[in-house]
Amino acid sequence: MREARPSISTKKGFILDKLLGEEVLKSGESLTAPSSFIVPYDPHDERAAREVRHALIDDLKARGHKVCDIDLYVLYMRLLDETGSYEDVIEVEPEYDRDVFIDMMNDIVDAENVIAPEILDQIGDAHLLFLSGVGACYPFLRVHRLLEMLHPPVPMVTFFPGMYHVGIDGRPHFDVLDVPQEGNTPHYRARNLYDL
Repeated sequence: MREARPSISTKKGFILDKLLGEEVLKSGESLTAPSSFIVPYDPHDERAAREVRHALIDDLKARGHKVCDIDLYVLYMRLLDETGSYEDVIEVEPEYDRDVFIDMMNDIVDAENVIAPEILDQIGDAHLLFLSGVGACYPFLRVHRLLEMLHPPVPMVTFFPGMYHVGIDGRPHFDVLDVPQEGNTPHYRARNLYDL
């Protein structure tokens, strides 16, 4: 069943209220409730999502809450560049089948052993972790896998360009860039912030 997705540009106040609520801020202390949240938005609203995210960071800072804001695409490209593989990847990309190329990219910048530890290192004394750049990384970085691996000491909020729906298995599913996921649809332990 598909659920309506509100326009992120009109929901800033709602999102801020939820982020300041105990259900989010205290979720990192819970052993049972997931402390991972997703803010889905229309992929065409990428600019509005970025503006809302920056405004939320400013509003949270003004209220004494530090946010660690990580753009996964920027992080991915920096790590790819640090491996010295960026130019090689660009050169060989046309020669490989799409799936083989994606596997190669995953081997070069491994989510579990490279990206997740880098994110955890950047959190520092932040109260919240914001992740963005999900659409730009797709399909090289599968965010559902990254979120499964990440267990940050603070609540994590992922700004997600795509559609949220509840699958026939009763679990939440998110279609990145509104592209229905084939076969074994990825699911997220994260909760939809709009449902809190």
